[in-house]
Amino acid sequence: SSGSSALLSGINEIEGGASSLKNGSSTLVSGIDSIGEGVSALSKGTNELNSKTSNLPDEIDDKIDEMVSKYSNSDFNPVSFASEENTNVESVQFAIRTDAIKVKDEEKVEEEKVEEKNMWQLFTDLFKKGK
Repeated sequence: SSGSSALLSGINEIEGGASSLKNGSSTLVSGIDSIGEGVSALSKGTNELNSKTSNLPDEIDDKIDEMVSKYSNSDFNPVSFASEENTNVESVQFAIRTDAIKVKDEEKVEEEKVEEKNMWQLFTDLFKKGK
């Protein structure tokens, strides 16, 4: 009688474990399906990112070239003031006419008279403020 009661208890325990196993398996399958959907979405997003950025280095180079060309003045043609008869010009000299340069009158600096002092006055001047 005690053995059959232990057997019945064990069978009930196995049944509860089987039920838990079934519920856990369902949750596992649901989680695996979610992982599959996530991996699929990640794959699509990665492919889209790759297709949108595959030519990015070329686009950046083109944009930089476009911006630099605005400031390069590559189409600038300087105006030549040399005569068209001079076909073999190797160097150019310029003469510029300006206003006359005038030298300012030198200001005459008045020489200060140095007061002659004796030795004692020179010595006391060393200790006076402002001298």
